[in-house]
Amino acid sequence: MKKRFFISAVIIIIISVITFFSISYKNANNNDKAKEQITKSKTQEAKNTSSNTSAPTTATESLNNNLKLTNSGLHNSVDNINSLSNYLNGGFVRYSSPFLFISPSVTLSYDSPLVYSMEDGTTFFKQLSSISNASSINIINSDVYYKSNSISTLMKSNISTNENTILATQCGPYYIYNDWIYFISPSDCSINKMTLNGESLTKIKSDLSKDKNWYPEDPSTLFIYNNKIYYSDMITYGDEHNLKWKNEIYSMNLDGTNFEKVVEDRFSSFILYENSIYYFRSLDDTSVNIDLVKFDLSTRKSSTLSSFSNAGVSNFNIYNNDLYFIGIYPQNSSAPTGFDIKLQKCNLTTKKISTISNSIATSGKIFILNDRIFVLPMGVTDKNSYLYYSVKTDGSEQKYVK
Repeated sequence: MKKRFFISAVIIIIISVITFFSISYKNANNNDKAKEQITKSKTQEAKNTSSNTSAPTTATESLNNNLKLTNSGLHNSVDNINSLSNYLNGGFVRYSSPFLFISPSVTLSYDSPLVYSMEDGTTFFKQLSSISNASSINIINSDVYYKSNSISTLMKSNISTNENTILATQCGPYYIYNDWIYFISPSDCSINKMTLNGESLTKIKSDLSKDKNWYPEDPSTLFIYNNKIYYSDMITYGDEHNLKWKNEIYSMNLDGTNFEKVVEDRFSSFILYENSIYYFRSLDDTSVNIDLVKFDLSTRKSSTLSSFSNAGVSNFNIYNNDLYFIGIYPQNSSAPTGFDIKLQKCNLTTKKISTISNSIATSGKIFILNDRIFVLPMGVTDKNSYLYYSVKTDGSEQKYVK
């Protein structure tokens, strides 16, 4: 239990220190408006979204047969559009032709229905009122797989039949691969697999960690790459007066054999791309000086791509050999928070850093579908109460969308 509280506290501290500014939560008035929005009549017409920073009205509807999905390329958790980077960032955004699905629950609000729009993300929004607070979203045929309010519950909702099914009540991070669901069980710290219907439960690896403080919740991660299972977790050490933390990434075969530690360092998140693991290393427990690190899985050697002094990085994503991240810099005293918040990128070959946009209102989760970037805010500012900020990878067509 101490570990769980510690993890939550560390996450909050990391976000606070790294980003240098406090995130404002919705006030009571905003909550009332949000509830009123959700409970609007299901017959309300969806309004068109303008091409600038104004916002569309979001209509509410039940799951229905009018929402048709394709099944091409969706039997794994990732494909050419739904990248591993998007999955490792929490899976709050998902594409299933011709629709874009976004879960607003990353904004720390409650009872946030899953919304969908046409694939350009700007035509209209409708709410799937039966699916709320969704993360780690996967879509196979007409079934939506997701983690719900409870951190340990895996759900499946069928869009055609409106049927909701609990697949597992003890499910930590999970990953769908070749029609099997691989997941960590928080109850016994094991890795298991089951069919897409929750049947044929099989234990792959028991007793993942001997650390008494270990608990497989966020920021734990589970995924499969090149037919190997990878999982990560935060490990605490020291006593209660000097409790420290580090992160470890392990790998194993799909049957649990060849279990080994891959990386041990201090980072809040990581991304695997082109057989290398990328992460921002914290130089000590409280430092805002960080390094962008590449760990090559073939050579098992790490290298520093770039260093940041007196700056913060809150989230990142990789697309077409560019690493996109939100940088926070205490250089602009005229800004409301006293900090510059920028959407930037680092080319993984040249190591050159450039700025995509200076218009980010607050830090958030980064998702990239094709050449469009989506930033889902991790809080709601006084300036903007929006679903996401969007901009193309070349910096054009930026907008806030409600």
